Order: sequence, then C-alpha cells, then structure tokens
Amino acid sequence: MDTSQLFCLVFFLCFVYIFIYSQHFGRPRWADHKVRSLRPAWPTW
Repeated sequence: MDTSQLFCLVFFLCFVYIFIYSQHFGRPRWADHKVRSLRPAWPTW
C-alpha cells in the first residue's frame, strides 16, 4: 500500500464518519435543503 492509497482510505473513512455523524445528530443537510426548497421564504402562520 503506497501513500496515495493510504490517503484515499483515510479520506473515505473521514467522509463516512461525517456522513454517519450528520445522520445521527441533527438533521441531515440534504433534508434541510429539500425542506428549504419546498417551503416559501416568508412565514406561513
């Protein structure tokens, strides 16, 4: 295993960790973007 493969592995593991962390704690970013695109900018109450 050379340096580039090790770098890719570390990068991938960090990405997976951040993805799982965002799924468990707080709302995931894609859902937040989806909700923001569906609702109007002004308050609806």
